Amino acid sequence: PSFLSGVYQPEYIGESVMIRNTITLDQLAAKHLSKDSRFHSLQLGASEGKPTQTLSWDENGVPLLPESDPMKVFQKLFVNDLNPEEASKAMDFKRSVLDIVAEDARSLQKEIGYEDREKVDAYFTSIRDVEKRIKRQQQWVNTPKPGVPPLTQRPTTFHDNLDLMFELAALGLQHDCTRVVSFELPAGGLPIILDGQQLSGYHGQSHHGKDPAVVEELVKIEQMHMTSLAKFITRLKGIDDGDAPLFDRTQILFGSGLGNGSSHSNKNLPIMVAGGGLKHGRDLIFEEGKVPLCNVYVSMLQQLGIEIDSFANSTGNINQMLA
Repeated sequence: PSFLSGVYQPEYIGESVMIRNTITLDQLAAKHLSKDSRFHSLQLGASEGKPTQTLSWDENGVPLLPESDPMKVFQKLFVNDLNPEEASKAMDFKRSVLDIVAEDARSLQKEIGYEDREKVDAYFTSIRDVEKRIKRQQQWVNTPKPGVPPLTQRPTTFHDNLDLMFELAALGLQHDCTRVVSFELPAGGLPIILDGQQLSGYHGQSHHGKDPAVVEELVKIEQMHMTSLAKFITRLKGIDDGDAPLFDRTQILFGSGLGNGSSHSNKNLPIMVAGGGLKHGRDLIFEEGKVPLCNVYVSMLQQLGIEIDSFANSTGNINQMLA
């Protein structure tokens, strides 16, 4: 859950530490990039995962759960409300309910201590965020959504679903439905099929214990992940975005919060950055413990035109190597 936030997370299962997450890279970027888009951001998943393991978190440490059903994503992005007037009334009702909840919370604030008041303040912020989302929806309620060919069926395997969700993400970016998408590849869910044979679960294989047979199957699964990513990149390269391919204007971050899933080590993380006008075609190896991943995030944000000098536990940036 801390992959995009940089918040410390215990490396070993035996460690017992209370963790409060905070705003993730994608949500900070969305605050600056998606102001004029229909949706603040999209959270997508290749299959169902655990709520505590989601990639995207807001500034109050609230997880933004990914949607893994392509039909629901398609409905959200490309299917118009049958009755915009009724939809607007429904949003007004939601706002009125939030007003009542906020008033109750204000009354409660007078009767609680300092620590609890901090929690209520965070709750207020969450309410305001919901109000902003409703307001954004109302601003777009009379604007038709982009027309794209309809979906007819749900995929039944992990990577077929992954490919379709990547396609929906590409269409969403192409039509400026949003400018920020996070994409979770959970360790369980739909079956993983290769050459007609079902492979073992990804989570179990990641705890390989250096068993060659298990590692071999893990490599096959991760090669399938990378094949799907390559298709997505190729798709973005084929979308004209004015005077350049959409790929050239889209930063892609792909990686994991674990350097070794078998030991739960969060050192030496495998990270790939593509697109977005950054320097590519190189394998950068940093001295262990010297360069936090958030230094990469700072360079990515700056390349997007976001004026920021630090993010989470960053100690600088890697502009000379990346930007």
